[in-house]
Amino acid sequence: MMAIALAWSLPTSLHALSQMPLIYVLRLKPWVRRILTRGLAIIPAVIVSAIGGNKAAGKLLVLSQVILSLGLIFAVIPLVQFTSSRKKMGRFVNCWIISFIGVIVALIIAGLNAY
Repeated sequence: MMAIALAWSLPTSLHALSQMPLIYVLRLKPWVRRILTRGLAIIPAVIVSAIGGNKAAGKLLVLSQVILSLGLIFAVIPLVQFTSSRKKMGRFVNCWIISFIGVIVALIIAGLNAY
């Protein structure tokens, strides 16, 4: 659980920086800002683990993976669209087989999330 919290500390830090204008107003040093925002990512995992033990931490782990899988489709679909566009990718555009596989993967992810 702690490893997942640490792994998500960077995206959480970046999101927090975009959502918390107070950090910009305070003019914190970068290392202090990183400790603050990454610490905020770890606090919920520590609290759940301390209160509920392994069982609660396991449930939180499953919940976090479900939430991540729900958000995955919002990354895969634009990625397939972008990399399949000759206008945007030029000579690096995906061939039709790769685009087809990407669409199938996106449909599988969406179907599993809907299930």
